[in-house]
Amino acid sequence: MLKENFRHEGMVMHLMGAAVMTAAGEALSITKYKKCEDFIDSRAGVFSSLRGILKVPMVINMALSKDPEVYFDKVQQVYADINESRGSKDERLFLAAMIIASKATNALETSDLIDIAGKIYDRTDAAGRLFADMSAYVTAASVATAGVYDVDAFAEELELCKEELNQPAEIGRVPEELCMLLAAQPGEVEDKCDRVREISAALGARKIGLGSGDAASMLAALATLDMTADEIADAVNAADNYLKNQKGFGFMGTGAATRHMYAAMLACIAYSDDSGADEIGGGAAINDAIRNRYTASMLLSQQIMLQTQMMMLSQTGSPLA
Repeated sequence: MLKENFRHEGMVMHLMGAAVMTAAGEALSITKYKKCEDFIDSRAGVFSSLRGILKVPMVINMALSKDPEVYFDKVQQVYADINESRGSKDERLFLAAMIIASKATNALETSDLIDIAGKIYDRTDAAGRLFADMSAYVTAASVATAGVYDVDAFAEELELCKEELNQPAEIGRVPEELCMLLAAQPGEVEDKCDRVREISAALGARKIGLGSGDAASMLAALATLDMTADEIADAVNAADNYLKNQKGFGFMGTGAATRHMYAAMLACIAYSDDSGADEIGGGAAINDAIRNRYTASMLLSQQIMLQTQMMMLSQTGSPLA
């Protein structure tokens, strides 16, 4: 349904939108979503920043909110504030605005979260590049809304995670976002990193590729499940085997890398409540979080594997609060 009605957005957006709607128990009624899309279009003039946004996440978050138009106005205001503080009109900042807008309850809290997210982002390697990578700002916004307020402690933990994971391992080139997510988790650095390596090795033994680049960040989400590395790998493998036989996922479909990420995300949704649920959407923690709205925007970022982790952090809280 999303692919048919939002043709200009990529497969990842369609898949992640479907996952959010499934976990939220949303019926496949296009009328509500098209109404939200029409409202966005009515506010997007020739020079409007709305013309470049990723529409699927905004539409679904609006549809899940109690008052879509009020939610829309709030996100736009937060985006304007982020834009003023960062001096960037990168469309990914709309995702950060959705995360912060759905968490903050008033203008002061919004300002605080934008300030913390900016300070976290400024301590990353991404901020120091010639062309700054604003996807890391989305992760920083997620970390801030998860309850990380001690930026110095977070930055120290981040460097330790990067140092630990960049030792020779099967993970490959470790993305900074994975280390950011691990830094926000409770636990000792060595234990967290060993857990990620064990899961990566178990997945590799089943020929599941989450071993490099952005896909490796999905490992941080899998690491939060109360399951052994082999149990996690078996769950992801089962989801992957199922997807191979579904339209759009086979030999001529999305490709193995995207399918593996999606299978891992489905496993997180299914098993996040520790019940060993057989049906996707059975995770009570995810359903509760989505009913609070802001997790939906996390799931819908370009790097879904990052935002799935932050959803889980929102349930447990961060030790760096």
